[in-house]
Amino acid sequence: MRPIVLLSLGLGFCLFLSSPVFARDQKTLDEGTSVQVPLAGEVKPEKIPREIFYEKGKRILTEDMLLIAGYLAQYDHPFGYIKDFQEVKDAAAPGDVIFIDRGEKNGVKIGQRYYIYQRGVDVKDPYSDEEWGYIINIIGLVEISEVSKEAASAKVVKAYGLIFKGDGVLPEFGLIGPKLDPDRPVEDKNINATIMAAHFGKGGVSGDDIVYLNVGRVNRVEEGDMFKITEVHKEDGELKSGKFGIEKKIGKLRIIIVREETATAIITESLSEIKVGDKASFIQER
Repeated sequence: MRPIVLLSLGLGFCLFLSSPVFARDQKTLDEGTSVQVPLAGEVKPEKIPREIFYEKGKRILTEDMLLIAGYLAQYDHPFGYIKDFQEVKDAAAPGDVIFIDRGEKNGVKIGQRYYIYQRGVDVKDPYSDEEWGYIINIIGLVEISEVSKEAASAKVVKAYGLIFKGDGVLPEFGLIGPKLDPDRPVEDKNINATIMAAHFGKGGVSGDDIVYLNVGRVNRVEEGDMFKITEVHKEDGELKSGKFGIEKKIGKLRIIIVREETATAIITESLSEIKVGDKASFIQER
């Protein structure tokens, strides 16, 4: 039986080799024109939508950057103040121990964390020149290590600047960092604001600079909102928006910190110098 089976298989294979199908495929391979393996030059690059690389909910700024940006305040309500340092020195740095003038009777407990802040430049209304408020600059973070009835010691965890005796103390608060979210619904909000001040008291600002607005949560402002900036110019000694009733767009900003009545923003686009007094209005843009 075995010789007969082998003979049958051999005859079948010989018939396949002589078939038109095998001859056609062999010719294709011999000529090197197989359509299954295109040559490198024949491969056409395809455009991949940028959305594929989009990380939903990507943060714009870190918490540290948000704290350094600070915020605009109309009133000063410190929880307490730095009384002294454990070591004899002019300024405290990370790892140093400080003493604050609040203790057990004020609800201070071991493990609690507090921001150290300084009042920055005074802010005047650019239109009336009246005192309006000031910039709060967060310069450090401390953690309570020991508590007595009327005082507490704390270790400096972070420092964004020089920490001095007399600096204010605020309980740590959470910051909602704005995120780029393509699925976030955009509201139609009628919000008009004025740029009241710029970071470090700058007179003119441009891209990536920090500015402060006179609108906040009470005006429905949210972290991540976009505003267009329109130029204000002096005419007959007064600040006026636009010329002949026509607005001149000079940039965009994105809200990064929202307080009850004020907001901190970062300039994302500047077509010309942006100044204190320029106007900003909400736009439907993510």
